[in-house]
Parts: sequence; C-alpha cells; structure tokens
Amino acid sequence: MKESMKETIARYRNEYDSLRPVFSPAIGEDVHFNAQGFKHLVYKGKHRRTNAVIYSRLVLIPLIPAVIRTARKSQRYVYVGNLLTARKPK
Repeated sequence: MKESMKETIARYRNEYDSLRPVFSPAIGEDVHFNAQGFKHLVYKGKHRRTNAVIYSRLVLIPLIPAVIRTARKSQRYVYVGNLLTARKPK
C-alpha cells in the first residue's frame, strides 16, 4: 500500500529529529537541527509547499550531514524576479 504524505512527513521527521549537530567548515561552527528547520522543508513562510516539493526536500535529509561537513564556503542565494543569483554572505 502506498504511504500517504502525512505518513511520509512523519517518517522523515523522525529521521530529521535523529540528526545530531554537525560542524560546518564553511561557517566555522556547529549546525543544529530543530523544529524550525524541519518546518522550513514543509512550509514557505505561512504557506505549505506542494507535495512534490516537500517530497523532493525530505528525501535529501539523509545527505544533510555530509553536505554540511564537506562544504567549504557559504553562499547566499537571492531571487530577483524569476532569476536566481548567488551572492557572498554578509
């Protein structure tokens, strides 16, 4: 039987909750994983993301620690209309 989106979110929430702080060489400190971070995966501001977007974000949760550990520089992305531009963090 196919898993519902509610069940999928709950399953990945458990996986997200099991993440421990990871040191980031890019910012020079530990990154902690909290409820606010998980909420950002499911919501954009006050609006719930589409199921497809939520799923595409949740399946990447297992990769988060490795990405943070190996990132060497921090990048800030800014949307200008439909254009995505990268800027160095302030």
